[in-house]
Amino acid sequence: MRSALAGLFLSAILAFPAWASTGSIKVVWQPIWLADADGPLISAVTYVSDYMGQPGDVVRATVAPNAVMENGKPLSSNAAESWRLTLEVQEFEWNRVPDTLQVTLRVPSDTTRLERHTREVVASTAQCILFNTLAVSPDPPHFVHLKIDGSKRWKYLEGIHSLKNVRTPSRPMNLNGGKLQE
Repeated sequence: MRSALAGLFLSAILAFPAWASTGSIKVVWQPIWLADADGPLISAVTYVSDYMGQPGDVVRATVAPNAVMENGKPLSSNAAESWRLTLEVQEFEWNRVPDTLQVTLRVPSDTTRLERHTREVVASTAQCILFNTLAVSPDPPHFVHLKIDGSKRWKYLEGIHSLKNVRTPSRPMNLNGGKLQE
């Protein structure tokens, strides 16, 4: 009898999809900085809100604050947000997703406070932009035209990046030598 009730209960739960009360659930890739890390870790962060209501919002969230539990306390561990990186993402309509998404990443000139890791954070943020562009629905763009405002030292990350061979990872990852997956 108990197993039948448990089965009925599970059937009832599985019959209805999980919905947030007023928003949507999105997975966003961000460069995460942990206290004991020697560089950023690219990891997925879940957002539950109506914040993701516009096309391109999942890409904009690459640099948004998050709330990741570390040592039992919630904190924003987004390295892009900590370094005050910002994004400008081309506006478009749901039914008119562009073939090439225009994205500008702005890197403040005063990143010398953490100079040792700035290259890794900027490169990891650029990789997250590519991963997050794949989540643009219903049909993601095929390319990202990435511009970086700041120093000429980021020139190697700029350009038109094909998303044809980009695959979101199944677990957190480090960027291999600052080279983007494309």
